[in-house]
Amino acid sequence: MAIKEVQELDNSEQLDFDDSRELTEKEKEDQAEMLDKLGLSLAKYRTDAIGYRTNSGIENEWMEDREHYEGVDDTNRGELGSWESKPLGQGALQEKQDTGSTVFFNITRPYCDSASARVGDMLLPTDDKGWAINPTPIPDMIAVAGGNVPYKIEQQIRSQVPEEQVQSMVAEIIANEKMIVEEAKAVAKRAEKRIEDWHIESQFNAEMRKVIEDASITGTGVMKGPIPEKKKHMAFIEGELIQTEEVQPVSTRVHVSNCFPDPSCGMNIQNGAYHWERDDLSERALNDLKDQGYIAEQIEKCIQEGPFKATKTWDDQSVDRGDQLGLSRREKSKLFEIWYYYGRLKKEDLEAAGLDVESEDKITNVDIHIVMVNNRVIRSSPNHLDGGDFPYDYMVWQSRSGMPYGIGISRQIRIPQRIINGAGRNLMDNAGMAGGPMWVVNQGMVEPIDGIYEIAPRKGWFVGEDAAGPDDIKKAFAFITIDMMQGDLQAIIRMGMEFAEHISGLPSLLQGQQQQREETLGGQQMRRNDGSTVLRRIARQYDDNITTPHLRRYYEWILLYGEDNEKGDFVIEARGSSALLERDLQNESIVGLGQFVLNPIYGKDPKKWMNQYLMSQKLDPKNFDYDDEEWKEIVENMSKPPPDSSVQMAQMTIAWMLFKLELTQEWDTTQKISDQNYEMVMKAIDKEIQSMSEDSKWASGKDINLDKIKAHMAEFVMGLKAQMQLSADGKGPQVSTPAIEPEGRAPNDQAFQK
Repeated sequence: MAIKEVQELDNSEQLDFDDSRELTEKEKEDQAEMLDKLGLSLAKYRTDAIGYRTNSGIENEWMEDREHYEGVDDTNRGELGSWESKPLGQGALQEKQDTGSTVFFNITRPYCDSASARVGDMLLPTDDKGWAINPTPIPDMIAVAGGNVPYKIEQQIRSQVPEEQVQSMVAEIIANEKMIVEEAKAVAKRAEKRIEDWHIESQFNAEMRKVIEDASITGTGVMKGPIPEKKKHMAFIEGELIQTEEVQPVSTRVHVSNCFPDPSCGMNIQNGAYHWERDDLSERALNDLKDQGYIAEQIEKCIQEGPFKATKTWDDQSVDRGDQLGLSRREKSKLFEIWYYYGRLKKEDLEAAGLDVESEDKITNVDIHIVMVNNRVIRSSPNHLDGGDFPYDYMVWQSRSGMPYGIGISRQIRIPQRIINGAGRNLMDNAGMAGGPMWVVNQGMVEPIDGIYEIAPRKGWFVGEDAAGPDDIKKAFAFITIDMMQGDLQAIIRMGMEFAEHISGLPSLLQGQQQQREETLGGQQMRRNDGSTVLRRIARQYDDNITTPHLRRYYEWILLYGEDNEKGDFVIEARGSSALLERDLQNESIVGLGQFVLNPIYGKDPKKWMNQYLMSQKLDPKNFDYDDEEWKEIVENMSKPPPDSSVQMAQMTIAWMLFKLELTQEWDTTQKISDQNYEMVMKAIDKEIQSMSEDSKWASGKDINLDKIKAHMAEFVMGLKAQMQLSADGKGPQVSTPAIEPEGRAPNDQAFQK
């Protein structure tokens, strides 16, 4: 790298001045002046970026989109304390007028929330990821590793070695190529696991859900990373608490309103010359940066100046210092604006600012990262990625031509939202007017006793001079009823709802809302397919704009700073649209495939099918797996030959026979087995065997030999008789295992003695 940098990548890495000798006070002042010149020149780029974005009108659209998401417009703005007025430059709020209903029938929020949640569940499942790292495929090598040696190679071998050695040479080549391919796959898996661990450490999925939510509302979400960050790890080892710090790459969400790309970047920010990011921090936080490798002298100057805000114009007359051009003082806020610059600077500019650039390198531009407060550089370091990419990725819901910003759902359904608001407010106004009749009174015919003309319960009236008699009093009052237009206005509201579905491409069925009308299964499937078209487009945008470039930078990080056994020639496989989306849409089909995977003729793995089924139900397959020891025992038992069914049946029958004899008190196993008792037991066994042979269930068994069962039973009873004789005095050894030996009744191998 052309710029002198410290060996260890951490937050203190700087583009330092030549510190080989102690600088004099005059030299320090000169270098500080050079840094201020560099900051002033960069501030011009910042002003250009701010001015372009402001003049483009995109900021007004973001405000309007956010207002509709919150349920705010010009009609009800004054009712909400947090939305009392529009931002500066958008006109003053008019005095509140009685315009009828101000209800905001908010369909924008549920549309944005359901869409972002749907996309988040699809692209960021808890049991999978939307990407993979694979070794760069080499067709010839893969073919040879699979045992298919190209004809040309085989002919070349035959021309160089004797015929009897050809096969061994081919086998050796296949083995070598196979080993190379397997090692490449292993290295790729290690790199993939490393990146996955980094994502877990930085809570990548949580940050990415915020990006998706931003994209659904304002049309654009921004993910920043990888950037270096110190991570603290704690462990309790041998009675001692160990704390360590390690620099790791992290990813974080940045709101698009804080991002200012180069105006000439077009639709891709990476095509621009620079990118700015702004943030706010307190004086205390700014002061703490002195201990994190930032330039303490510059920070102290910023604190003395106070907080300023960058403006869209360069010749700002609100300040009187030349080095504060493009700034205006923050009167209300006490927060400082901090700006992060990524871009390229000319070698001459860096050298003019006193930054050390190695002269032997034939470079004209340097990729640099600079942090500024006000117009002062408080930190400078080379871009931590040699490729010079800006560590920002823009996810757009729907792209715009010529701009890196997108169109969100709030903007897409803006017209339907206005239609629904208009019809809904008219409906409320109509309901208020139709809630009670208007009335008319002829003052000449009646006069109120209390002198107040009003309609009230038990109101008293005098007959007026114009009334010919009491019968004319009925003509003194007239009532006018306003028609309720509920049906017509609701039809307009339904039209707005359908219009929102068509414009956004998100049918209500896809959002989880059930249709009121009956619909066939085919109709529902068609609606799902229509909605999935939009999801496929979003998934592809996510793959192209987030997954591929973001993972490529993590791959570059591994190549620059990773372990040697994780480095290789890899390709990033983004499969958000091809794998996660299709799996999400085919959940219903997975259930039906269960009947096929159990048939071995199809060659499908039931375990893999079960994993896919559990994932379709949002369940983690690992939670259902056996423990390693349990699974090992099951595999060992599966490898053993199945026991003789007749032996098993004999053992079960003996146990059942003895149990029945004990229940009927025909035989006591604690007594000696006499010849008479032995004959009684054998007769009982014959009777049981006869009963089994007459039972069709037993007789139809192909692998059940009743004679063999009888022989096993006779052998058992004889052994039992011998055991009783040996253990008559309670001291003989146990030579027979009882069929039933309840736990805890006697010590092991002493069932007959005890």
